[in-house]
Amino acid sequence: MHATQEQLRDAKVDLAYRDFCAHLLIPLNDCRKANYFLPWRCEHERHVYEKCQYKECVQRVMHDARGSGVPVKSSPPQIERHPRFERPRPSSVEPQNPRDDRQPDRA
Repeated sequence: MHATQEQLRDAKVDLAYRDFCAHLLIPLNDCRKANYFLPWRCEHERHVYEKCQYKECVQRVMHDARGSGVPVKSSPPQIERHPRFERPRPSSVEPQNPRDDRQPDRA
């Protein structure tokens, strides 16, 4: 974190937002207050803040995945089905074609 606790307190940044990207939230909030919260006026500051949030989230997810030994892309767990709801498995005997009983056409 690049901002001190005093700077965050003076800028009235809520405790929930005091994370790794809080130093970017101070100029964003100042821009918002100066421009009466018009969304198109502070696009650059908002983009920089949201990009920092995204990078920090990705880094946290990757760190958690590596630390726990779980692969980053894991397959969904297999669900055991009740025998009553299982699909019937094909038998080894081939089904008979109902058209096989007819006589061959004579030419």
